[in-house]
Amino acid sequence: MPESTAAADVPETTAPGAFPPRSLPTVRAGSVAEREAFIRAWPAPAGPWRVTGRVAVGGRLGPEEHVALVAPDGEVAAVRFAVDADEGSATAAPPGQALDALMERAVAWTKEHEPTHPGVLPRFPVPAEGYPGRVAVPLALLAVGGDRQPGLFGPTRAVILPFPEGEAVGAIDAPGFDPAAWPPRRLGPWPPPGLAGFDPARLAGTVRRFSALWERLLAAFFAGSDDPNRRDEAAEARLLLARLDPTPMLRVYGEMSPRFWGWVEERADR
Repeated sequence: MPESTAAADVPETTAPGAFPPRSLPTVRAGSVAEREAFIRAWPAPAGPWRVTGRVAVGGRLGPEEHVALVAPDGEVAAVRFAVDADEGSATAAPPGQALDALMERAVAWTKEHEPTHPGVLPRFPVPAEGYPGRVAVPLALLAVGGDRQPGLFGPTRAVILPFPEGEAVGAIDAPGFDPAAWPPRRLGPWPPPGLAGFDPARLAGTVRRFSALWERLLAAFFAGSDDPNRRDEAAEARLLLARLDPTPMLRVYGEMSPRFWGWVEERADR
C-alpha cells in the first residue's frame, strides 16, 4: 500500500459520522496494530478506508501520527493518533493480549476443575466485586435454542483471576444463574445483531480495538487514575461492546461489577 509522508497529503476534514464523536482532537492508540484496528473498526459508510498518507508530527501533548484516508466512493478523512512513546519497546504487548490471556485462562481453569458445557464462551472481564485486584470472566454458553437458532445463554459461572495476569483462584455463580433451572436464560442470537454485515477485517479490528480500550479502562479503575482520554475511550468502548455482545449481556456486566460499570458510564456520559 503506497504511503506518503508529505503533510500536504493529509486532508483537513474528517468525514462526519464515520468515527465516534470525540472530545479531544486525537485518538489514543498504543501501537501501530491498534491504530490499524481503529481504522478497520470504523469504516466509511461506503466501505473500508484505504490509507493514503501518514505524517509524524509533534503535538502539544506528545508525538502524533496523522493518517490520511480515502473511502471507496472517494470520500476523504484524516485521523490524528496520539502515539505512545513506548510503543517501539521490545516488551510492548499487542493490543488486547492481556484480555485474551485472561479469557483463555478462565476457560482452561473451569475445564480442569468443573463440569464444562461444550459450548462455553468466555465474555469480557470486569472487576470482581469483593475480590480486590481481581477480575471476573463470565462464562456464557453457545447453544441452539427451542427455535433451533444459535444463541448466547447464561452466563452460568464467572472465573476469578488477578489482573492483569495470574492464575485463576476460583469461580462463582454468575448473577441470576440458578443451577436448578436449566437451561439458563437466553441473552440473544449469536452472532450478536450488532455485528451483522461485518467482514472479517472489520470484526477483527472491532475486537482488537475494544480489547485495547477495555484493558486501559480496567487498569485505570484498579489504579484509581484518570486522564483526559478517559471520556473518549469509555464512550468508544461502550459503543463497541454493544456490538460485540447481545444487549442483555451488557446488563450482566453491570450486575457483576456495578462500581466499575457506573465508573465507565459516568465517564462516557461526561
